Order: sequence, then structure tokens, then C-alpha cells
Amino acid sequence: MKQIISDQPICLPKLETLWVTNCRELEYIFPISVARGLQQLERLGLGDLPRLKKVFGQNREGEVGDCEIESHHQPTGFPKLKTIEVVNCGNLEYLFPISIARDLPQLESLSLKDLPQLKQVFGHEEGGDDGDGNNSVLSKLRNLRLKNLPELVSLGGGNSSSVWPSLERLEVVNCPKVKLADVEANVPALQKVDKKEIKN
Repeated sequence: MKQIISDQPICLPKLETLWVTNCRELEYIFPISVARGLQQLERLGLGDLPRLKKVFGQNREGEVGDCEIESHHQPTGFPKLKTIEVVNCGNLEYLFPISIARDLPQLESLSLKDLPQLKQVFGHEEGGDDGDGNNSVLSKLRNLRLKNLPELVSLGGGNSSSVWPSLERLEVVNCPKVKLADVEANVPALQKVDKKEIKN
């Protein structure tokens, strides 16, 4: 099984929690049209998915599903998502495209651990419009944990200094390619962070 939800049109308008673990053949979680219908999702957890390439796969050419029609003029992200935890997904190079990251207004906790291929938290789509900056990205993020990410070089997208204005807890452990200056640039009130562990 390469994906957990098929390409067939499907809506899950009341789904609040999604945990996916120990699926050895899974390559992506769901197509983007299904993601547009997860407007109530609050918690997302992914663990022990060694072949996972992307959280979102591509729709089949020409597919138009009910979720896509209903949310055609709505953001493609998750307006109520508060918690993301991703652990031990050895093939994952980035978590979300930056277009999705811009639509995470309620995200409070982000924990990424043991992702040996992760290069960016939020990646740039090829040929996509990434915009001028990320003032609206992760504005409510309070807890950020990055651990054992040897290939991580960027948190992804833009250069605004107001990306994480609400950050209270920061942990960066064994992320040797992360530049501390880049981390500090995204936390304008770094001296107010209660706990900062940066160990490279």
C-alpha cells in the first residue's frame, strides 16, 4: 500500500486526530484534494514510515473531487491543526510544501525526530510561487523540537524575523547543518524562550 487514503473523492469533515504508524510500504498519506477537506484536523502524528516520501501525493490528472470543489476558494492547509509529531520516517525530505505552511494559523507544537533525509521542514514546490516572505507562517508556534536531523539545512521559506513570535520552548539537538543564526533570526525574542537546547 503506497497511500493510506485513495485518489477517489472523499471528505472527512469531522476528523480531528490522525496518527499513522508502522506502515512499511507507505509512500504518502493522502492526495492534496483530500487534505483540502480536513478542515477540523487538530493533531497529526506520523511514525515509523520508512518509505514515506511526502505527506501529500499528487491527484490523478483531471481528478476533481467533492472536497476540492467545496473548498475551491479556501486555503489548502489545516486551519485548526495544533500539533504535528513526526518520528522515524527515513525517506522524508520535507514535511509540507511552503504553500501549506502558510495556512497553519493554529499550529502550537512541532516535533521532528529521527528523520535522516529531512532537508527542509517546509519545502518549495518546483515552479511554484513561494511569495516574498512568511510573516503569517507559524505565528502561534509555542514549542519547537528538532532532534537527530543530520541533513536538515533549512526550516524553509522566506527570511522574515517574525516567523515564530510566540515561541516559548526551543530544542535543537544533533542537527549539525542547521545554522544557529538562521534559528535566531526567526525568534525575535529569543532571550524570552524558557528552554533552549542547541547541541550540534
